[in-house]
Amino acid sequence: MRYEDRARSTTSSIRDQVQQEINPHAWRDRRLRAVAEFVHETMAHSAWVSLDEAASVAHYCPGHFSTFFHRHVGVPFAIWQFALRMKRAEDLLVQKEWMPLSAVGRAVGYASPSTFAHAFKRYAGINARQLRRFIRACPAHAADLSEVERLDYAYGLAMLERKPAGFNPLLE
Repeated sequence: MRYEDRARSTTSSIRDQVQQEINPHAWRDRRLRAVAEFVHETMAHSAWVSLDEAASVAHYCPGHFSTFFHRHVGVPFAIWQFALRMKRAEDLLVQKEWMPLSAVGRAVGYASPSTFAHAFKRYAGINARQLRRFIRACPAHAADLSEVERLDYAYGLAMLERKPAGFNPLLE
């Protein structure tokens, strides 16, 4: 079963899966630290790192690096890089409310706003506009969004709390 399918099958987002499965001690390995630094540097230029590039930084062949990375970090390299970029997008959406969604997408490596919107929804369980609405409704969560386990549930609850008494979402 693919990683994305596993996230969908448990009705949680990729964000929740990565937060649960990533091994914080993996970064003690100098090769993994070098790869993480390389990805962070490349992400600053809105570029994606291929598995081949990451493997060469770690001095592995791509096949061995893929296995090595997954075994030590707990998630595949592509999922880790995707989650890293979406976490950066999450931070931008919260910290820079004035920034258009298309600019946030470009800042994390997506040329197309629709591709970014689809990727963010797959990652967080809610779309970027809903995340901004959630932060406006619950500003206390803006300080540390990683503490919010299920953004989709938290967003739904926050929006229900804002509705007048007698509101029935099934009738809307």
